[in-house]
Amino acid sequence: DLPSPPRSKRAPRDTAQTRKTNGQFKAERKAGSPWFESMLKHLPRYLAELSSKQIAPPEFTFEGFRMYCESRDLPAPASVNAWGALPSHAKRAGMCEWTGRVMSAVRPESHARLMRVWRPLKL
Repeated sequence: DLPSPPRSKRAPRDTAQTRKTNGQFKAERKAGSPWFESMLKHLPRYLAELSSKQIAPPEFTFEGFRMYCESRDLPAPASVNAWGALPSHAKRAGMCEWTGRVMSAVRPESHARLMRVWRPLKL
């Protein structure tokens, strides 16, 4: 009898991106569709306010949008992780696109992590 070929000992694919996607999915379920819909209604108001203060078309981070929402006492999501899922919702809705640039976060709770800089597509 011939020996069986060795089985692959590779673990299932577990990458940072799959963990991020899975975490965003869980946060979305916890926050619920109404919260995301509400935030997508407020995003154009935020962008209009930004564009009225700038000469060039506004570029923004979702951290800035979060600070805008918090300063207006808008409802917080059930999970703070939902903020991380919001950009993908806005992108899918055709509201913004990533500029290809990043910048450090300014909120102390964010530990200066790198955040994407976005460009609005609809104002």
